Amino acid sequence: MNILGLKAFSRIMAAGTLTAAAKSMNISPSALSRQIAVLEAELGLQLFRREKQRLVATEEGEDFYNDARRLLASIEQVPEIVKQIKSGYRKRLSIIVMPRLAPAIAVPAITEYMKNEPDVHVMIDIQQRRMVERWIANSMFDLGLGPFPAYHRDVEVELLGSVPPVVVVGPEHRLAGRKLVHVEELAGEEIVGIPNSLLIGSQVAEIFEDAGVPLRPRLQVAQSAACCNFVASGAGVTVTDAMSPLFLGDRVVSIPLETRIKLDFGLIFPKGVKRREEVQTLAAVIRRHARSRLAQFGLSGT
Repeated sequence: MNILGLKAFSRIMAAGTLTAAAKSMNISPSALSRQIAVLEAELGLQLFRREKQRLVATEEGEDFYNDARRLLASIEQVPEIVKQIKSGYRKRLSIIVMPRLAPAIAVPAITEYMKNEPDVHVMIDIQQRRMVERWIANSMFDLGLGPFPAYHRDVEVELLGSVPPVVVVGPEHRLAGRKLVHVEELAGEEIVGIPNSLLIGSQVAEIFEDAGVPLRPRLQVAQSAACCNFVASGAGVTVTDAMSPLFLGDRVVSIPLETRIKLDFGLIFPKGVKRREEVQTLAAVIRRHARSRLAQFGLSGT
């Protein structure tokens, strides 16, 4: 892998222009441009196109950017890994988690694990679903926690359970005292929505479509937790999974939504990779915390 090309690509994406990136790297624009050409040839991808003497990222370039940053971050961690080994950490765990599953399950589970395993160094990353699958498939992480279904052929999955969709409203909202809400009752509400390009967004869209209710969010946010934060600030209502609003306490009210759709989640592992003892131990702790959370909603795990 062309490390210099990766750095050149990431610097251009961050700086916005070839000239600014070249200046920050203290090299000429032509030299930086050559690095990009070499990287594109090696990858077989067109990362940029030229528009009026400017480099503009292609869809392939945008898609590759997160992976490039992760690869570079892994390389930059080498000195820290060496330092950890010298200081006595012989075991390391890396976990990647979807944002909406982090506060309710991952954080308490990892905290408990670290208290019981003081000799293990733990690194956790919070990423969107497609990054969770891709980076697990590439063995960049030991295990992941994310929503299902998982589509990548190079991952192994373990379903932990399903949570119901909920309507999240402010404490003073007209629906706040309800035990159950029908989708039809949300017609006319200002919806804080999640883009359909994300799994939870497409699932919410399916819920509205099943009920024949138009879904026209005035505000769209790419994270469930952020949607709930907007609701807590008075921006409207949102529909998401039951775990996302838990971190807000009584600043919001969650009401089950009448629907056939359930939101599945579980553990994701690299396919064909033998699971080390510390991975198995952490997975067991996550399973227990998942069961505990499901019990809060009167549900049982798998």
